[in-house]
Amino acid sequence: MKLRSLTTVEDDGGLKGTSRSWRISILLGFIGLAVYAIGFSTDRWCQVDSERQLNQSVEVIDAHFGLWRKCERITLHREVIKDDCETQDNDETWKPVAKVMCSVGLAILVVGYVSAILAGCYQNMNVMGFAGISLVIGGVVSALGSAVFIGKARDDNDRVDADYSVYFALMGSAVLIISGGAQLLSVRSGYSTLA
Repeated sequence: MKLRSLTTVEDDGGLKGTSRSWRISILLGFIGLAVYAIGFSTDRWCQVDSERQLNQSVEVIDAHFGLWRKCERITLHREVIKDDCETQDNDETWKPVAKVMCSVGLAILVVGYVSAILAGCYQNMNVMGFAGISLVIGGVVSALGSAVFIGKARDDNDRVDADYSVYFALMGSAVLIISGGAQLLSVRSGYSTLA
C-alpha cells in the first residue's frame, strides 16, 4: 500500500493550511513526547538537601527521588556513611495516584501521537480528531499527575524542592497539549485540502 504524499502546494508555492498545522503538530508531538519521557523516566523530581550540627561534626544529607526510585547520600565527618538508591515505596496514598496518572497519561499520549501520524498518512479526518483529543487529554492527565506528585511531596516535607525531571515532565505535557491543539486545528481548517 502506497502512502499518499503530504506535500500539497498552493498556487503561490506555500503549503496549504492543514498540511502545515499537521506537520507542526507532528513535530511538536515528537519534541513533547521526548521531553516528557525524559522527565518520566529519571529520578530527579524532588531534591532534599539538609545539614545539621551533631556535637562537633556536620551531618549532610543529599537525597533525590522521582516516580520510581529514590537515592540518598549521607556524610558524617566528611565520610560517606550511606550512598544508595532503592525503589520508590508507595507509603502515602498520593504516590500511586501520581504514578498511575503519569503512566496513563503517557499511554494516552503515545496512542494519540501514533494516531496523528496514521491520520496524516491515510488522510482520515476522524482519526485526526481522535489523535488531537487524545494528545490534549493525555497531556492534561500527565501534567496533573506531575503536579500532584510535586505538590504533595512539598506538603509532606517543606525542605523538598522541585528538580529538573518534574520540569521536563510538565514542559513535555504542555508541548503535547499544544500539539493536540494543532492536530484539532488541522481538522477544523478543512482536512480535504490535504490531497
